[in-house]
Amino acid sequence: MDTRRSVSDHHTTAIKAESIVLVTFVSTCAATRPNNITATHLQNALYRNYTSILNQQTTMYPEEKTTLNSEKSAKDIDSASFPPNTKLSTSSTARTFEPTRTLTINTKGQSWFRLPLPPRDLITEILRGPNTPAYTSTRLTRCSGDCVLVSHPSGVEIAKTTYFFGPGRSRSPLITFLGDSDEDTSETRVESMGRICGRNATFAHAGVRWEWLYETDERPRISDGEAMKTNLLVLYRAGQKVAELVRNDETRTEGTSKSYAGNGGVLVLGDVDEVVVVTTACVMLKREVDRRRLVQMMIMGGAAGGGS
Repeated sequence: MDTRRSVSDHHTTAIKAESIVLVTFVSTCAATRPNNITATHLQNALYRNYTSILNQQTTMYPEEKTTLNSEKSAKDIDSASFPPNTKLSTSSTARTFEPTRTLTINTKGQSWFRLPLPPRDLITEILRGPNTPAYTSTRLTRCSGDCVLVSHPSGVEIAKTTYFFGPGRSRSPLITFLGDSDEDTSETRVESMGRICGRNATFAHAGVRWEWLYETDERPRISDGEAMKTNLLVLYRAGQKVAELVRNDETRTEGTSKSYAGNGGVLVLGDVDEVVVVTTACVMLKREVDRRRLVQMMIMGGAAGGGS
């Protein structure tokens, strides 16, 4: 077996589990608010139905096994998240994506039809459950990308990101994870993979290589179960999928569309450090906005040069 086949098998198994979640959600929404479905409804249904979905999975997919993981500590999972004793595993794949909780990143990003100016909103909200603040990422000024991530309800600063002007890996965003002491504080840079302006990015943390990769997939539509193109921003830790940002017509930030850059969506997490995922996901969305603004500047410059 080559690596590509192994990754493909892993991806297929994960999609099966996630598809069961969404298909079950269709019947839930049909009985509640079929004409007004938002990311909030998606999360509510996921919380209510996740346990029953896992129980049904053995019947729907006999070749897959559903087990309970009693060793997972409840303190690692918020009370509004998926059940902390739930673990997905298969007999054919040892490393399966195990969703344990979701967050909603609420930011509009950058549309095509606006001047290439920095976004007006200085605060990006990250919600747990329907409307409970989990984190806020705050930029210092509109013209600065530097930001601080604060945890709620404690209000403690847990990470900060510094941006630099210009190309080159030494100018990549610098993330500082703040601890109780200097010994607990660590730094890492989010660097482009391949080309300098490439979308995919990588960083090193806790002695492990992490990668944010852009992917697309067909996911069942909540309203009618039909396949729907979904944009995914997937985080891999040492080659294993640990989180994904899901953006489609039903999960992306309200008021945005697929043409927006840096808009939010539903962040699905597995057994992974939540602060690392949230902080680096915000960096990836900021990179999307910066690329969009660069293209807009080039278009305006070309139009001005062509008209002279």
